[in-house]
Amino acid sequence: PFLIGSNTDWSNLRTYVNSGNDCQGIHFALSNSFTLTNTSQITGTFNGTIDGKGESITITATTFKGLFAKIGKEGLLKDISIHVNALIASGGAIYCGVNLGTIAYCKTYIETITASSSSSSSCSGICRNNYGLIYKCEAEMYGGGDMFSGSGICYYNCSGSVVGCSFKGKLTSNNNGKLAGIVGVNYQGEKYGKDVCG
Repeated sequence: PFLIGSNTDWSNLRTYVNSGNDCQGIHFALSNSFTLTNTSQITGTFNGTIDGKGESITITATTFKGLFAKIGKEGLLKDISIHVNALIASGGAIYCGVNLGTIAYCKTYIETITASSSSSSSCSGICRNNYGLIYKCEAEMYGGGDMFSGSGICYYNCSGSVVGCSFKGKLTSNNNGKLAGIVGVNYQGEKYGKDVCG
């Protein structure tokens, strides 16, 4: 596999995918843990494979909206851990906005979430809109605030499957904000949440 072990490596991947290359059939692996300082989202569709090998990516930016905008049907993210120090919730999700592929054995830890001042103050630990498979992922998240909406795994499960996932932590909200440990809204999908606590 092609190895990713630095902010520069991730930036090169971002440039490649955002130039129209979906990486189908290409395998990547994290060679070590690193801190991602350039947190601009990969906006192109990703259809490759990234094996985190149990390594972690630390996010220090407070306005992070997620690694990818969209994981395609052939895309696979597995065994990656992401640690976010402090996040201002602004409608994103930590791994991707839309998942059509597979996210498996991934973990998210967010130390502090602060609600933004807008109506889009939300955050999901793994994915915002799931049409694929999220399998045995874990999220630990703390924080919230006025008008905050959030979920540990995905906010909308849109005909996808969420299997064997878990959440722990504490999310708070006021004024009709919506909170969920595993899935916020389940649309025509199957939700098999395991060990939901918070």
